[in-house]
Amino acid sequence: MSDQKKEKKYLKSSVKEPSFAHKTGDLLNINLNLEELQAIVNSKGWVNITVSRRREVDEYGNSHYVTVNDFVPNKDYMSKPKTPQSTSEDPVEDLPF
Repeated sequence: MSDQKKEKKYLKSSVKEPSFAHKTGDLLNINLNLEELQAIVNSKGWVNITVSRRREVDEYGNSHYVTVNDFVPNKDYMSKPKTPQSTSEDPVEDLPF
């Protein structure tokens, strides 16, 4: 894995948590720029984004921000079957039941 950290790609957005959301459950009002979304559509027609909470609400009331989620899973890792590896030092084998 590379030591370099990927730079986040921020999208123009307005994401606000309404004041009444704490009483009714989690709710976010999200406004996104259509042109930016069309620019990041993948080959299957999906737009992958991540919504993250801001440390502090900004001057416009935005409580969250939006970034492009460009994660691509490693196909080699995904195709390997997950089998438990047992060792002679496995504490589960020492259980009496």
